[in-house]
Amino acid sequence: MPFVVGVSLISLSAGSPISIEVLSNDDEKYSFSFQEEIVDSSTLTPTFEKIANSIPGPFASPVTLSLPSFLTEEKKEELVEAAKAIPAFSNIWVRAVDNIHMVLVALNKVPYPPQNELALEIGPDAATVRLISTLVEEGIREITIEKEIIIRDVGSADLIAQLVDPALVALKEIPTQAGSDNFNVIVNDPCLKRVVILNSSPNVVSSLVEQLKSKFRENSPPVEILVESNLAGYAAASSLHQYLTSNSPMHVFNVNPLRIGIIKADGFVSTVMEKFLTLPRRKTVIFTTSKDHQSTATIKIVVGVPPKAADNTVIAELVLKGLMPRPKGVPRIKITFDVEQMGGMQIMAEELMEQGAMAGLNASIELKDTIGDTMTAHDVKDICARFGDFILGDAPYHDAAEQSEAQWAGKEVQGDLPE
Repeated sequence: MPFVVGVSLISLSAGSPISIEVLSNDDEKYSFSFQEEIVDSSTLTPTFEKIANSIPGPFASPVTLSLPSFLTEEKKEELVEAAKAIPAFSNIWVRAVDNIHMVLVALNKVPYPPQNELALEIGPDAATVRLISTLVEEGIREITIEKEIIIRDVGSADLIAQLVDPALVALKEIPTQAGSDNFNVIVNDPCLKRVVILNSSPNVVSSLVEQLKSKFRENSPPVEILVESNLAGYAAASSLHQYLTSNSPMHVFNVNPLRIGIIKADGFVSTVMEKFLTLPRRKTVIFTTSKDHQSTATIKIVVGVPPKAADNTVIAELVLKGLMPRPKGVPRIKITFDVEQMGGMQIMAEELMEQGAMAGLNASIELKDTIGDTMTAHDVKDICARFGDFILGDAPYHDAAEQSEAQWAGKEVQGDLPE
């Protein structure tokens, strides 16, 4: 029987403990937990090899790595590649999620209105606090990082003064979707609902819990303080959920199974049609240029789920050559998507001109399906498996993607096009 795996790390130093939990995709009662230590801090490939050799039977996708929250995206990718370097993991999806995000996703299942929380991870290498606003509504989970503070010298740190108090000050100063009016940093805080602590350093955490209880003793309503330690279990459960979701039968009838978008000049995707929209459908968007006197605009149509263009599949490309030279942001390029009930799609791009001027440039293309002419249902299933975090709303916060989207929010123009 295939197994799904959750692996939790609290440090990258040699000798640091790693927790592993293994679940079965067809036996809900099966659970196998064990611990290993990091063999070599310069590369974790030998450690992942040791882990794989301790697990019986074949592996199912994905393997979930729950990693220290202070790690950069580049470091997380490096660890994913180290795991995929071993034969057992080379042909399956290995996903990286930071520890704080993993715990918050596991905890936030029941619908509730927006609320503010503090999440702390105290590890041997660093300590992290995040001020987070969370929301669960109609099955959609939204987790927004409002403020993050990381300190490296944990041994001599005053965690309340260096982590908690600055985060509470930020809650007073930064408007969140859960509100921050009439906030008192010490007591009577109507906005902070919960403090979640990851129990990666038991001795430090127990002392921190007592300090927080004392700090928030007078709050009304009381601030809930939770200590969570089952990171490997959460990671394994997340892997199992991803596996079952990606392998459930697909019933796609008169809907577009993936998000349809256009690549902007900054390398992110501007959504034209959300995934799972019923057909037929027609949508028009307005784009502009990204450079002064830009004479060519390249319109790449992609399908996928993640915000980064590189993680999507290009299904069509239109190029307008000979645009009227104008300052960037001035030209208007209208792009229309006309999708038939059975998925056939016509895409038309047109350079808009001032009234009375000659007609602008235009181009068009026809596709047999909303996923293009070459993609298959198997390709769609593979994309949903690899990027299930985004479909389920569990993907970690991506600051650059959020900034890219916010830049065009509320404007007539939905994005700018590369040459």
